[in-house]
Amino acid sequence: MSDAPVDQAGRRKAALLIRNWLEGSITNYELDDKWPWSSLDKGVVDVGKEIWRYYDDFPERPLSTQELSKDETEVLQRCWRFLETQEPYLDPEAHAPSAIFGHRLWARLFRAGRDMLVVVSDERRKWWPFADKAQ
Repeated sequence: MSDAPVDQAGRRKAALLIRNWLEGSITNYELDDKWPWSSLDKGVVDVGKEIWRYYDDFPERPLSTQELSKDETEVLQRCWRFLETQEPYLDPEAHAPSAIFGHRLWARLFRAGRDMLVVVSDERRKWWPFADKAQ
């Protein structure tokens, strides 16, 4: 798998934020401001990158799963379940969104250069952020 650290405190914090989204009790600003972006656990950071794509940055408003597709809601639920575990995170290749100039520019200007796209193979996408079906 990986020798990357599992940051239980960061995972608990991130899992709580996602649970609040699933319950409709958090705003986009609260989620982004409280996300543990500085965690050494790449799973925490990559989950944050993935779910960041599911909501608008502006204006501030409550987050709701009603605004998500079925697939996005399933990913959000899997992320919550993953963050509740101590399973190691298998880091996929992460790349800047080269085909989407505006998204890349936005990420650079307002995310201090954070690469905000997690690239996962189609096969793994079915159970990501878990490493595989068995995990």
